[in-house]
Amino acid sequence: MSRLISAAATILLLLGLLAIPAAAQEPPDYVVADPTFEAREGATAYSGTLTVDGADSGYQIEVPDDWNGTLVLYAHGFVGPQQADLIVQPPPLRDLFIAQGFAWAASSYSANGYVIDSSIEETDALRTRFAELTGEDEPTATIVHGFSMGGHITGAAIERRPDAYVGALPACGVMGDLALFDYFADVNLVGGTLAGVEVPIPGDLSYLQGPAQQISAILGLQTGLRTPGGVQYADVVEHLSGGERPTFEESLRFWNVDAAIDPGEGPTIPFLQALYGRALSGGLETPVGAGDAYDNADTVYQFPNHPEGELSPVEEALNALVPRVEGDAPAPFAVIDGEPEIPVLSLHTTGDLFVPLLNQRIYAQEVADHGLSENLVQRTVRAAGHCDFTPEELVTAFGDLVTWITTGERPEGEDLLDDAVVADRDLGCAWTSETRPGMPECDPPTAITVEGADPVATSIAVSQGWEASPAAVIARADDFADGLTGASLAGGLGAPLLLNPVEALSPDVLAELRRLGVTDVTLLGGTAALSDGVEQGLADAGMTVARVAGTNRFGTAAAIATALAEAAGAPPAEVFLANGGGFADSVAVSALSAFSLQPILLVEQDRVPAETTAALEALGDPATAAVGGTDVISDQIAPDVRLAGDNRYGTSAAVVEASRGAGLRVNEPWLVDGETFVEALVAGPAAAAAGQVMAMVDGDDLAGSAGSTNDLIASLAGLVEDLVVVETADSVAQSSVDALLVSLTDG
Repeated sequence: MSRLISAAATILLLLGLLAIPAAAQEPPDYVVADPTFEAREGATAYSGTLTVDGADSGYQIEVPDDWNGTLVLYAHGFVGPQQADLIVQPPPLRDLFIAQGFAWAASSYSANGYVIDSSIEETDALRTRFAELTGEDEPTATIVHGFSMGGHITGAAIERRPDAYVGALPACGVMGDLALFDYFADVNLVGGTLAGVEVPIPGDLSYLQGPAQQISAILGLQTGLRTPGGVQYADVVEHLSGGERPTFEESLRFWNVDAAIDPGEGPTIPFLQALYGRALSGGLETPVGAGDAYDNADTVYQFPNHPEGELSPVEEALNALVPRVEGDAPAPFAVIDGEPEIPVLSLHTTGDLFVPLLNQRIYAQEVADHGLSENLVQRTVRAAGHCDFTPEELVTAFGDLVTWITTGERPEGEDLLDDAVVADRDLGCAWTSETRPGMPECDPPTAITVEGADPVATSIAVSQGWEASPAAVIARADDFADGLTGASLAGGLGAPLLLNPVEALSPDVLAELRRLGVTDVTLLGGTAALSDGVEQGLADAGMTVARVAGTNRFGTAAAIATALAEAAGAPPAEVFLANGGGFADSVAVSALSAFSLQPILLVEQDRVPAETTAALEALGDPATAAVGGTDVISDQIAPDVRLAGDNRYGTSAAVVEASRGAGLRVNEPWLVDGETFVEALVAGPAAAAAGQVMAMVDGDDLAGSAGSTNDLIASLAGLVEDLVVVETADSVAQSSVDALLVSLTDG
């Protein structure tokens, strides 16, 4: 069944709303457009102009010949205040209403824009004056139903006149009222902070050309969010918009790219940036621009997969930098208090970032605070668009509401106050009638295998996750010493890390470099690691080659740290310390180091080599985080913090938790075998680019990682949509993969 408002239709609707003028406009003189319409067969149409409190609005009423006595009042959504015509919008369920004997009525409202109070009165006047306007009997019962801003009108109307209605169906509604407009400002202030771009408060048209475009470019909002700042922006937006939930990543891509807006000059900008720039209101003063009611003095910005109220160092740093505003002005419209005395069935799409799921969660909490949760049922539908419902989804909701009203039997819904319910990969599956393009299926997790027959082939398979890259990092394929800390530099360059034999450039590696469009290659280690022949082969292919090396593995790690600081444009605030005698701890932290742009320096158990000491001094004596327990880095080294477990797998689990605090996600974690260095080394930068954590397991025998990463993965049951398994020649046994998938399904 086709959708009432598809994703494509959502884009057309938004483009119509976001007609950006060259300069701010004055409100027009509103004119009621001719509301005359043709009735459906078996019904009678009534229309005209209604005056309420001295203001004119258009109306339409349709009454079926076999009217059952119930009236449905329909409240339409936002129309830009710069549009002069006041147009009545019939309800999407019009045909259902007539077929089932319900009369309906809708108002154009007397003004366009985000107008709530007068719209409540003008809509309700169609109930109180129904008999006068139609010649029919008074309704025996009235249901109120609205989309988007109409949901706000619906929620406020049933509290203003609790005895006037018997039920309500808000869909994609602004049930959090003022919180929606705080969200518009919050996401843009966070984006500006992460990008280092000043954001005006409140937003205005000047923001569209310049700051908004800079934020999008710096964070990569429209190019895959493959920067740490872009991933962290996405994390904060997810938390602000309703919390960790399935379909968010796909939906953010829709709102950043598919629904991008042309500001009139220069590149397009994501929808949320255009919205904050008052494009929605044509530059007119509206709540969209935040205004004096906006207050973020006590707002906590955090990542969704980190415990509420327990900020990581990265989150603390972000909160310290976001500009703060204190506002004490009252809300410029009627608010919803959460006191429904009648049945309310509320629908929302999981991925709507225009009017996000946050609204439903706020409403649920307010209703619960008043002890009225039995009067509220909430359902989600898996879609990215705003009000992107199929007729079947709406028909089912309306039918269940009517049954509730007539029988008193409360229908099923979802507990949107429960974080685990919202984050569960099956959120919305029960109420979604068809899978939207680009949305994940409601299926159990599967394994996505990235593999090669040998280390070189595995590195190439991982590299193919990049569509293109001007840079690449190459390390020796048969030994870990020089490449051990290279993941961080690959992350700083936004590049894949490839492996190559010592003596000559692999033709397969060269082919991959050409596919990527690489122009600059960094070799890790001296000529004993990657020979002059490798370097010459790259030069002959027209690539610029740089070599990062020291006299030993400690010196190479120090040189990599220096190169990373240059690539990042600033020295790191913290570095990782790992024991240089083995590979396990260094590669365990490869994804986190690539994401956070924190280099890995090597030490011995009880000694800091001179090369490492010099590197720390050159980097400005940053804080240090030891990776591994005291059996590999003793307390004599005196690290500031320690990420450690009982063994390499316990340490990997500790790194995963730290990764979540830095902003990496867990819905598609990367898994590698912890018994070899190859997979973790090359997977680290790729997992970081994907914004996902990486964990090590004992691929051949899960007993080795029991009680650590195995349990960690099982604890993510409900959150994980798929596992990405990186392996060389079946280094992670299929039986191990199957067991991990079962743990995600059974918890």
